[in-house]
Amino acid sequence: MTKAISLAPWHPGTLRALAYLADIWAPQGITKDKEVSFYCGTGWRSSLAWLAAYVMGWERIKNYDGSWYYWSMGPEKALNPVIDEYPNLP
Repeated sequence: MTKAISLAPWHPGTLRALAYLADIWAPQGITKDKEVSFYCGTGWRSSLAWLAAYVMGWERIKNYDGSWYYWSMGPEKALNPVIDEYPNLP
């Protein structure tokens, strides 16, 4: 399993250096020569990883924009339940 990393350093409004991302992705098997799909809970965080790979010139990349949220609502949703802990909230 690939460990999670933050694309954002401690400086607001910036991202980590592209070379740094490539260096930490490579040992996890995330490399330019492979087809890579990025995903997260709803797609917005994974879009940053997609953007970084795109800027680095990676051609076989995808971002699953619905991510875990859409997956949990799919035809097999009985197998992937989303439990609303606060059903009375709007």
